[in-house]
Amino acid sequence: PRPSGQLYYRANLSHVVSVKIAAGFGIISSSDASYNGAVNEARDHNFTTVYNDLTVMAEYNFLDYKYNSKDDVYKLSPYATFGLGVLSYN
Repeated sequence: PRPSGQLYYRANLSHVVSVKIAAGFGIISSSDASYNGAVNEARDHNFTTVYNDLTVMAEYNFLDYKYNSKDDVYKLSPYATFGLGVLSYN
């Protein structure tokens, strides 16, 4: 296991629209020595990569979704999500 994580902030702009901004990081690694096979032994490759990502997403709730109190009528709503993300790694 390698460390990874994500921090995000979500803002509800109205009862039907919200925006989420997320930033993540992590480390991915693997080695051919971890697997058996002629190809893995011949290649004998390993790598470790650090990655960072940034995502901006917008969410549209089809019902008048409210999350103000337990007495609100609509506690569930179908929704659509749209977003863009950028990933960098070395």
